[in-house]
Amino acid sequence: MNQQKNIYEDMVSNPLVPMTLRIGVAGHRLLPDTVVEQIRERICAPVVRVISSLAEGADRLGIAPELLPPAFEMAAILPFLKEDYRQDFCPGFSAVDCERGTETEFDELLQRIVQMSGQVIELDSNPDNRERAYLECSYTLAAHSDILIAIYDGDRSELKGTAATVDYAKRNGVPVIHISTLDATCKLYFSNQSGCENGSVEFSQEALQQELRRILLFTDILAFPGSGEDVVMTKHRRNEILNLFGLYSPPLAA
Repeated sequence: MNQQKNIYEDMVSNPLVPMTLRIGVAGHRLLPDTVVEQIRERICAPVVRVISSLAEGADRLGIAPELLPPAFEMAAILPFLKEDYRQDFCPGFSAVDCERGTETEFDELLQRIVQMSGQVIELDSNPDNRERAYLECSYTLAAHSDILIAIYDGDRSELKGTAATVDYAKRNGVPVIHISTLDATCKLYFSNQSGCENGSVEFSQEALQQELRRILLFTDILAFPGSGEDVVMTKHRRNEILNLFGLYSPPLAA
């Protein structure tokens, strides 16, 4: 009886349910070397959790610890068991470094998420049908995101990969921040909850704040940091990130 009373008193004294804004990250594996600055600029909003499938390229860069404020949480949604997924990044299979592979980077990011008590979800898709497994993983990531950051060329002629993720998000009312890999443009696409696209606007903090307020029904919980506040990165660390980003950039033509 006393236990029930304590639970009741706790509910009365703490009536508000904690809210988490979940940001999904998806994009191409090979990216221009100018995109890293756009990624950092677009994800510096004070959200709580960033979700990635840890694929090579944009998926990993979007959750790079050096690019995220310390207060951010990280989570991962994998298409199947991590042991099977890891094989895609081994030498001979990696899309960005076929000779050396990138499985070490995958292991380090996964371990960091675990150490931070972040969630790692391993779906039960069939690893023998990787294309279908990746598609289901993309849909799951979009479905569990309140907003999706998509770093890709914008080509939706074939609904696969990032294009399929963006299409699913738009059809299910998930706003999409599109960072173009072709130029410096960045747009915010927003949809109503019935999946009808309401259009797009040039990305700005004001536009994002307005959309997040619509999602969360809050008006003053979201405050963007001012210039230089808690988001300053030293020149040395910035250069390290740029060097890392070079791994995902296609080689320049001779």
